[in-house]
Amino acid sequence: KLQKKEITAEECVIRLKKALQYTIPLESIKMAKNGPDIYLTCAELRCIYNIAMKSRDDAEDFNLDLLQSVTRQCIPEDSIHMFISMYELIMTGVASRLGSAGEYKKSTEIDKRILKECLLAQRMGMLHLCLYDMLWNQIEAAKKVTSAIPITLIDRELQKCIHLARFCKETFYENFYSHKLGD
Repeated sequence: KLQKKEITAEECVIRLKKALQYTIPLESIKMAKNGPDIYLTCAELRCIYNIAMKSRDDAEDFNLDLLQSVTRQCIPEDSIHMFISMYELIMTGVASRLGSAGEYKKSTEIDKRILKECLLAQRMGMLHLCLYDMLWNQIEAAKKVTSAIPITLIDRELQKCIHLARFCKETFYENFYSHKLGD
């Protein structure tokens, strides 16, 4: 319904929280941030991911921290390769939100980790997103210190994104990067 624009992001978050309550109380998840480990199904983890990504309120930072905490619990460092599809989905969103919040270094570190893990698992679907996020972080960080990034570097990185998106048959992103290249 959100994608069809039949409901707002706020209404989507309310509905996701209500749905999640049927299997696990939200308070249990919030307590898990600093307390005992919990087990979540992929569906529950997706609900938490969507709540964190769609929340635009005072709890936004808490939701992002919670998502990272839950991800660390559910996907241990030595087992990322076994849960790579969930890891790349969640952490790409986390990296993007951190970059948008001005946490460029943290965001780039996460993107680099995703790149490494995806390459090790021979998964190419999210590589273009990580490269674009890292480029965006670099451009935004340069704006903060009023330095310029050479256009040739930006163009070269966007070309990489275009080629990877084309290879993965991600026409939406291919067009997005092509449009950025034309700007």
